Amino acid sequence: MRYAQTAHDATIGQLQGSGFGHGESRCKNAIIANKDPLRDGVSLLIRRSLMYPFGFLSAQNNGPMNQPFFKYHVFFCTNQRDGGEQCCENCNATEIRGYAKKRIKELGLSGQGKVRINTAGCLDRCGQGPVIVVYPESIWYTYVDREDVEEIITEHLQNGRIVKRLQI
Repeated sequence: MRYAQTAHDATIGQLQGSGFGHGESRCKNAIIANKDPLRDGVSLLIRRSLMYPFGFLSAQNNGPMNQPFFKYHVFFCTNQRDGGEQCCENCNATEIRGYAKKRIKELGLSGQGKVRINTAGCLDRCGQGPVIVVYPESIWYTYVDREDVEEIITEHLQNGRIVKRLQI
């Protein structure tokens, strides 16, 4: 692991390939954030860029810092609550998420600059049925079955049109 120690080390070029940015950024950012930026030369811009997963530069994304790694990042709540309380997993959220991930791959929509399907813990909207959220727009949807998710894939993820009937 490589941590920025000086202004020279803190350049974007030095941070590329160091493990910063994708997945591990929050843990490693805590180490950088605790350094004195004036003493160590770690700029606020670099520290901030490591904190936000949709706007960082990493070895995997050689574009500008404000360019997202994925065009759409879709989070499916798959939380299971104890005691029979309403939750997304009671509505087969994990199975539907698997279907969405498979369809995105079949359609050639997965990968850098395209679509990423992820699992999320509780998104705190259990009363509105199973939920997904699509970033970077922060569009929230509910769904009942695969057909609803297929409509979200076709309309929103392929054609950029919000599916109003499923939006919450």
